[in-house]
Amino acid sequence: MIDVNIENLGIIKEANIQLKPFTVFIGENNTNKSWLAYSVFGVFSQRLHFSLAKMFLERKENVPINEVIFSIVEDVTSVGYKEIKDFPGFLRENLNLLLESASSLFCHTVPQFFSVEKNVFENFNMQVSVSNEMIENICSEFLSLPNEFVLHGFNDDKNNFSVSFFKSGENLIIESRKNKDFPSSLLKLVVTKELVGFIIRRIFDESIVLPAERKGSTL
Repeated sequence: MIDVNIENLGIIKEANIQLKPFTVFIGENNTNKSWLAYSVFGVFSQRLHFSLAKMFLERKENVPINEVIFSIVEDVTSVGYKEIKDFPGFLRENLNLLLESASSLFCHTVPQFFSVEKNVFENFNMQVSVSNEMIENICSEFLSLPNEFVLHGFNDDKNNFSVSFFKSGENLIIESRKNKDFPSSLLKLVVTKELVGFIIRRIFDESIVLPAERKGSTL
């Protein structure tokens, strides 16, 4: 189960929502249902992963997950290899910390996300977390995968660059390779983005918002 706490979103002054794999918001017109749905989508969307990666690399925010991510990326980009031992334990300790950072960043970028003036979302706050039960389900799913199973990969054939994530027992292996001329700063940014996205996608691979517009449903 995913818990969402919202404050000052349009006419929604305060709300606590428990999301399940299929969630429908029903209500009268102009009650900010669409804003609510898109805000939840925004925290999990790939659009936020790049901004999160930049935030972690710049280390401007004093958040607990920052040093963990930074350390992993340093190993992957310097030696091309990192083994995260006891990945289920890693998720138990860090998944909600990452969501905390994602929620905080989304709150700062929400005006750009909706393409509106900053004062429209003044005092807006949002926090997303997953239940312990859901984390255990995610861990069990990871452990049930076959050994050496490739979980995720990113390839840039033009620059001879790739990063791969695969399972080894209870551990997660991250490997990268690159052309010697590939900029190290860009390498770190790509690896961080892929790592952040990979962890968040353990909750669910894809989120889809289906707004019921007045002219009909759109995808």
